Amino acid sequence: GTVTHYDGVVWEAQTTPTGNALEGVWMAAPDDVYAVGYYQVLHYDGVSWTSMGGNTSKNLRGVYGFAPDDVWAVGHYGQIVHYDGSTWTNVVSGTTQSLRAVWGSGPDDVFIVGEGATILHWDGVEMQPMAVDAQVTFEAIWGAAEDDDIDAEILAMSTEDIKQRTRMIENEVRMLNSECNRLKHEQA
Repeated sequence: GTVTHYDGVVWEAQTTPTGNALEGVWMAAPDDVYAVGYYQVLHYDGVSWTSMGGNTSKNLRGVYGFAPDDVWAVGHYGQIVHYDGSTWTNVVSGTTQSLRAVWGSGPDDVFIVGEGATILHWDGVEMQPMAVDAQVTFEAIWGAAEDDDIDAEILAMSTEDIKQRTRMIENEVRMLNSECNRLKHEQA
């Protein structure tokens, strides 16, 4: 697994204890970073990367946390693991769909998304599925927590949304190229 660190001036490759792909990263602090991937969780202590195992037999895709003793990782076949500062524990997801990303506003408000339009919510006690009227694979989730000034806002991005945005950008580039060619011919 390749990890490259930017110190504000230069990008530098860091050595990890795995040659397998890494797919997600979350940083609690510069000396407390978690990366997930092929059957594993890695931890960076500010000096070196070490394997934490992660108590998983599945590929992990996403990681997010609130503190060094409250980290979530999600992956294939409904795999969810939670780190309490000393142990990674399996959490029952209730799905066999592959999970792609995790985000939350706090320890008792965690959202997980994945294939088959899967959206799960952890309320501090149990994981519950949430209904969504879509047939998509959600790849990413992010939000803003509810406070006195704003309502909670959460966005889940699907593969189809990403592909659609890519097509829109490609069309814009084609139109700009066409306009540039037209202007070149007018000036000639």
